[in-house]
Amino acid sequence: RGEAVPRHAMAWKTQKKEMMFDPFGASTNRERELRKLRESRVEKKKTRGAKIVTPTLNYDVLPSIEDIYSRRFTGNSTVDAIGGRMRYTYYVLFKNDPLALGPEVMKKSILEYMFFFKYKMSCRNIKADSMKNPADGEAIVKLEYPMKQYGEWDVRTGKPRAEYSQAKMVKFEMMSPTGAAEYIGRKFYADPNILRFRKVSHTRTWENVGEDNELLL
Repeated sequence: RGEAVPRHAMAWKTQKKEMMFDPFGASTNRERELRKLRESRVEKKKTRGAKIVTPTLNYDVLPSIEDIYSRRFTGNSTVDAIGGRMRYTYYVLFKNDPLALGPEVMKKSILEYMFFFKYKMSCRNIKADSMKNPADGEAIVKLEYPMKQYGEWDVRTGKPRAEYSQAKMVKFEMMSPTGAAEYIGRKFYADPNILRFRKVSHTRTWENVGEDNELLL
């Protein structure tokens, strides 16, 4: 201690560095980034000097910007303008009760929902299909555990809600305004014939073909 200690410097390495296997994935990420960089350079070389083609759009068929920002849906899809709807799929489990929910009552309930979607929620391209059990292909879906029905229930009777171990699955596909999802959920929750439902949204942007966009007409 207190004396200078000589230390040897590291030798200068001139050989090419090679990427070694990294158990934490750092080398894999670097290789992926380098590959993307090389691919982007190749694409730029292919398009270098090419003329830029701008698509021709007919803006005369579009509404004014003031109309778009102040748009309100009346609920009737036959009157409301096109645009602003998202593609949704609802998977609904109706209770399997042949006495209270027979084939005719089931059909009537589905038609009432389609009427509600079209003339109350301003939905377009509405489709309804009965689905089979994805597990075994049977018409009746066997539930993993007993489920209680939705809807209002008079607790003064002292009776618990009825439980069901089987259900019928119905799929609703539609284009719906974003604000209508809350009211559709309330409609399902108020129906005593429904046990469960699930909503799946498919729209991420309105610029793709097939979305509810005036520009794609």
